[in-house]
Amino acid sequence: MKVKKTKKTFNGSDLIFVMLFVLLIIAVIFFRNYFFGAEKSSAESISFEYTLEFSCQPNSLAGMIKEGDTVYDKEGKNEMGTVLSVQSVPYSEICYNHTDGSAYMADNPDYSNFIVTVRTSGSHTESGYHAGSVRILVGLDINVRLGSFSGSAECIGIREIG
Repeated sequence: MKVKKTKKTFNGSDLIFVMLFVLLIIAVIFFRNYFFGAEKSSAESISFEYTLEFSCQPNSLAGMIKEGDTVYDKEGKNEMGTVLSVQSVPYSEICYNHTDGSAYMADNPDYSNFIVTVRTSGSHTESGYHAGSVRILVGLDINVRLGSFSGSAECIGIREIG
């Protein structure tokens, strides 16, 4: 009795198995580098100022933020710096003229935007500036507590102090 040897051919299911194996290797390499990779950059300790804008706040809150106030995170656990200056800017909003369909900017006398500049010592890494454990980036909304005032503000500027 003669046994015939058959030649194995490469088919579609083999291709799928090879592709899954390659994807698994890529995923393992990615997650290993992402979670256990070398330090991205060591945090350098610096002094910097950041500016927060509290938009559309009632005018009655104008005296609640003062120069020299200490800024804390929303829980009040991490100190984020000291208030250097406070500006009150009239709040403007878009209004519509329904008769002709036009739009225009108009000041709302009951509200203001508060621009608060804060000085702090913190760190700077690839992921941004850090005051305590709070990350600060331009455009990021930050919840803070200042004296008897607390609220959410957008960071509109960061400046390192030489």
